Amino acid sequence: MPPTKEQDWQNKVRAVKQVQKWLDQDPLFLDTETTGYGQTDEIIEIAVMDLQGQVVFYSLVKPTKPIPHTSIAIHGITEDDVKDAPKWIEIYDTLVELLKNRTIIAYNAVFDWRLIEQTSAKYGLEMFAAEWKCVMNAYSFYKGDWNSKFGNYKWYKLKDAASSFGIRPKDPLHRSLADTHLTLELTKKLASIDLDTDLSLQAYDREKVEFVFPYVVVLGLIVMLFSLNVGWLLTVAGLIFFPIEIRLPKKRQKLLFNQALQEIEQKKWPNAVKTLEKLLSLNEDNDNARLLLTQIYFEKQEYEKSLAFANGYKGDKYRDTFLYISAVSLYNIKRYQEALDLLKLIPDDADLRENKFIWQGIILYELGDYDASIKALRKGPVRRRIPDDSMLRAKYYLAKAYLKKGNKKQAITQFRGVYQADVNYKDAARYLWELEEKVVS
Repeated sequence: MPPTKEQDWQNKVRAVKQVQKWLDQDPLFLDTETTGYGQTDEIIEIAVMDLQGQVVFYSLVKPTKPIPHTSIAIHGITEDDVKDAPKWIEIYDTLVELLKNRTIIAYNAVFDWRLIEQTSAKYGLEMFAAEWKCVMNAYSFYKGDWNSKFGNYKWYKLKDAASSFGIRPKDPLHRSLADTHLTLELTKKLASIDLDTDLSLQAYDREKVEFVFPYVVVLGLIVMLFSLNVGWLLTVAGLIFFPIEIRLPKKRQKLLFNQALQEIEQKKWPNAVKTLEKLLSLNEDNDNARLLLTQIYFEKQEYEKSLAFANGYKGDKYRDTFLYISAVSLYNIKRYQEALDLLKLIPDDADLRENKFIWQGIILYELGDYDASIKALRKGPVRRRIPDDSMLRAKYYLAKAYLKKGNKKQAITQFRGVYQADVNYKDAARYLWELEEKVVS
């Protein structure tokens, strides 16, 4: 039987308060990657972070059986990756010392707990005691979408749960480090929710009622012309409840923002843009709406519009993000020097530092300063073991800069790295073929 709206609200409050308590217990955050989901599968990668996002433990793990291709397709961990990795029994004591009797937060904690237990059992090792907390369950109660088929709240994938709050992963998911970091960010976001202004079903229902009262006042004044008593009652009723509407704009903004997030999740871009622009018309200082609009126009390659919204930001919270998006937008419309000037405003120790260095290197390349380009690009993520778009972009332009400097050996090394990760990346294959042909000849 589905919960009532009142029960939904109570569950939402309970979930948030529960997560807030977890963070008071100096928790650790954990994620695993495995050979599969069955009763005989085992862990092949594990990561543990603290509340500050510091990695306190990470290791690949050599399994006792081959990794199925179906699992490799999900996380990308191959036999070659784990062939020199320690076995579970070799890292077990270190993990126990770290995790025993601690509060451990995971997304789908039951799965991670089970895989640790059954991997340990393969070596005759006992499961250690710990307080396991599941942020997947907490989020499902907060979200409040009832699953009639199973008679409980709907569970969401980690990526979708984080996306509902506008949290994007820094690295490709289905790897333990990236998933642990996203779990940490999602947990902190849930714990930061202000229950007094949260978007509950009650607030939504109350909005529809509150809108009635101004009309009740007007109606009462009109009716008073014909029936003094009835008109007087209507007017007084409206005036009593009318002050409630003063609180409504803030709630309506939150409703609109949530609506925009849902439209983005459903890829209804025109609807999302319309909703966010309406939200900014109500409050031009709504930083979250401005950031989403800036990002949407950037993704649509409407760089002038993206710049216009970014330039309207006056705060500090998202300063580096707006500077970064503005700089890349300026690059795409070939305003290179302006883009470079904005990137210099982003601190070298900011979260966006790697992307800052990449784009500095690319812009310096376009401006013909190849030495400075190489210096900046070498600070970017050119040595990541798991290739992503940032790494490939950095290696590609680093190769071109080396080529401009006449260093063909280094250019070949970088182009080969790009080609091995993605054979179709830009024109890296053509460069590599031409360079290697010249080297051979």
